[in-house]
Amino acid sequence: MIKKGSICFMLFLLIFASVTGAGMAASEDTQEYIIQFQDEIPAEILSALGFETMYTYPSIDSAAVKGNSAQLALLSNQTKLLTVTENKPVNTSLTPQTVSWGYEPVEAPQMAEAGLTGDGVKVAILDTGIDTEHPDLKVAGGVCVAESCPSGFDDNNGHGTHIAGIIAAQDNEIGVLGIAPDVELYAIKSLDQNGDGTTATIIAGIEWAIQNQMDIINLSVTTTANDSALQRILDQAYQQGILLVGSGGNNGTAAGTENNVMYPAKYPTVIAVSSVDSQLKRSSTSATGYEIEIAAPGDQILSTFPSDVLINGSQSNGYAVMSGTSMAAPFVAAMLALYKEKEPAKTSAELRTLLQQNALDLGVAGKDNLYGYGLVQGISEVTEADGNQVAVTSVVNGKVQMEITANELVQTVTVTRNAQPVKSLAEGTFTDYVLAGQYQYAFDFQYADGKKVTIPVKVDVPAPKFSDLSMKQWFAPHMVYLYENSILAGTTSTTMKPDSNITRAMAVAIIGRAVGLNGEKRSTHFSDVGSNNFASGYIQSAYENGILLGFPDGTFRPDQEVTRAEMAMLVAKAYRLDDATPVAFPDVNEKVSGYEAIYKIANANITSGYLDGEFKPYEPMKRSTFAVFIARAENPLFLDVE
Repeated sequence: MIKKGSICFMLFLLIFASVTGAGMAASEDTQEYIIQFQDEIPAEILSALGFETMYTYPSIDSAAVKGNSAQLALLSNQTKLLTVTENKPVNTSLTPQTVSWGYEPVEAPQMAEAGLTGDGVKVAILDTGIDTEHPDLKVAGGVCVAESCPSGFDDNNGHGTHIAGIIAAQDNEIGVLGIAPDVELYAIKSLDQNGDGTTATIIAGIEWAIQNQMDIINLSVTTTANDSALQRILDQAYQQGILLVGSGGNNGTAAGTENNVMYPAKYPTVIAVSSVDSQLKRSSTSATGYEIEIAAPGDQILSTFPSDVLINGSQSNGYAVMSGTSMAAPFVAAMLALYKEKEPAKTSAELRTLLQQNALDLGVAGKDNLYGYGLVQGISEVTEADGNQVAVTSVVNGKVQMEITANELVQTVTVTRNAQPVKSLAEGTFTDYVLAGQYQYAFDFQYADGKKVTIPVKVDVPAPKFSDLSMKQWFAPHMVYLYENSILAGTTSTTMKPDSNITRAMAVAIIGRAVGLNGEKRSTHFSDVGSNNFASGYIQSAYENGILLGFPDGTFRPDQEVTRAEMAMLVAKAYRLDDATPVAFPDVNEKVSGYEAIYKIANANITSGYLDGEFKPYEPMKRSTFAVFIARAENPLFLDVE
């Protein structure tokens, strides 16, 4: 692998200054360049200056050419150039070894049982081509953009055919079985019989994939070169809705502490894949770094191979064992094809999020530099049994939504989260609010005849995360709900301080956000609340809407702690609660300021008081308990007892 050789603008000026005439051009050594133009590709100018155009990339107004520095200097006088970079080598990510095992750990059998085969999804393998006559493969089409194409896009190396089998080997009782055997499989031959190519051939292959509307591109190729034209064409493909899956590289170390992910997987639009062995441990040579997004089987993988190509000096029988991140990437590409078949309306970004959410966490908790989000898994957010179905429809900022469809004989559905009861319902939408983490839900479908069917659903929630808030605290879902709806903010980006007492200003700001008051800071009716107070807008709006009056001396006392009775008055007025019958709190009577409001929130099931039967009207409110009251006033989901 050679290092990137880019030609910056200053270097270009130096080259131009050294040119004394066009006659010098013929005597200089010819090199290969990728040129990005500011406008359309000037084909006539390139031809007139003697460039040999190897490839054109209309999607990014670029071309790969053969020429020399003198010609480049002349070209810059006649058209505007964005960048000029040397064409750089790209190779396969391959390490041959023995034995296959990767089908079951990624939940491929479950996907097959659900009838998912990748039908209708177009998957392109950008590689050494595919053996078009292999009995275990069905190739829909392809193209050769390598520098030499004596056999079209047929594979004379074996690497691309091996990847093709992992994705789409046919279910025909011979050889091996691919994860998505019914995809429309396309070969983009960008690498030669030695597994070598250049950034120019890779870009040409991606251009073809864009023009031919591929859904997924498998990129089991690596280079050390950060090429701006390559990044642009990948960005363009991603913007067109194409999912890009790349091998992270086989240059990892045993320690796994370095950041050595290779291009193109290193680019943010590409899903970077690391390799694991049969023990679900990182393969020792698998690249590591923050770009790693997902892990997949890549060690000793059995798959298809051209029978006329030697492997390790021996003739294959149409199948071979190989290892490397090259083998891991197609597991992910194939699983994404099943995702897309199941969820055709979802965007590539949404499918990518599903991939992350469904991953089986490996290594340290959460995303890490070795396994990313974890081992690629089936689309487990859609689970069906006996006509009952649970489908995860959204996981955003702590809000988890699932759609439940129940058999007509089912009476109730009981939901648990990590073995703790959450809710009972019939069917419809189930919503939960949780902190970052992995959760195991169980949906128990109870039939009238006593029969019970349980559907487990695993959900990985990436955010929010606060160091002082845990799901073991009963009020956590209420605080997450307010946070997700931008009603309650953290005290810092990592803390929530649930046990801190809440001031009158804070309380009014929270209620103001909840009911949609004007929060623009301004002058207020109160002598002790100036326009610079963070809550001044909400305080004035609350006053104008009759939610609060302040004290007889004309003050509001914004820094004074809120009591439970004061909270009741704010909530009752803000939410315009109906008049209520008295509730038997031994410490609440007509002598308690705000007693009527206390009765109102009790009748609205916003509170039932403490276990000893008291309401404790003069007790200061904490951020946690205030959040509980507001969440219950806002959303019937939270109408339960304290």
